[in-house]
Amino acid sequence: MDKVWVVEGATGEYSDHYEWPVCFHETEVEAKAMVEILTEKMGEAKVLFPDNRPNPYDDSRRNYMKAFDPHFAEDYTGTNYSCYEVPRGPAIRRARAGKQERL
Repeated sequence: MDKVWVVEGATGEYSDHYEWPVCFHETEVEAKAMVEILTEKMGEAKVLFPDNRPNPYDDSRRNYMKAFDPHFAEDYTGTNYSCYEVPRGPAIRRARAGKQERL
């Protein structure tokens, strides 16, 4: 395969919008499954650590989510996950074809 699927997290809006890669998968099915898992975990985190916590600086939700998404971020808009397809780089294609070249 010359393409991979990137799972991405996003939060914020307008100039405060922030996106980050979470992981990649070989197939669309795997990537979409990961998006579903991360979305489900985010829902669990909201129940376990609600927004009305006594300490607004409590990092419990962030720490919980970082086990699944190392770069997890969240603001008042929440966090959304999605996936998209990207081509593999030429160096990877050459290596897979057995033509390993020094970069």
